[in-house]
Amino acid sequence: MPTVRIIFALSIAQGWKVFQLDIKSAFVNGSLDVEIFMNQPKGFIVECKESFLCKLKKSLYGLKKAPRAWYRKISRYFVDISFSKCFLDSNLYVVTQGKDVVLILLYVDDLLIAENNKEIIQEGISKLKETFEMIDLALLHYYLGM
Repeated sequence: MPTVRIIFALSIAQGWKVFQLDIKSAFVNGSLDVEIFMNQPKGFIVECKESFLCKLKKSLYGLKKAPRAWYRKISRYFVDISFSKCFLDSNLYVVTQGKDVVLILLYVDDLLIAENNKEIIQEGISKLKETFEMIDLALLHYYLGM
């Protein structure tokens, strides 16, 4: 939570815009690093194969490993597109190009993006939308009660 306040203060002081994005079904995007099996879901049980199990190919909501799998995937994505993870807050990613700065703060499936160059931010949002299904909530007006 302190990082959010710092981003707000920095944005106000520098006159930066802050955008908000919401990633749909975030935990389903995570990749599993172990084999996980589950019973067949009610209503989908195959006749004569009631004792068979289902092997999960992707993470599911409610799975203990789902949040970690999601975080690992989104973190790897940000690093792959040249963002650096902040050593003070592992949910803050930073990229600088000359005088241009972009900050991305991850909170579960919500992203706050602060920037000082509109072209860079629009390009970044487009790249994110190509990789993850998300809702662009545009300029930030209200976030986590602030």
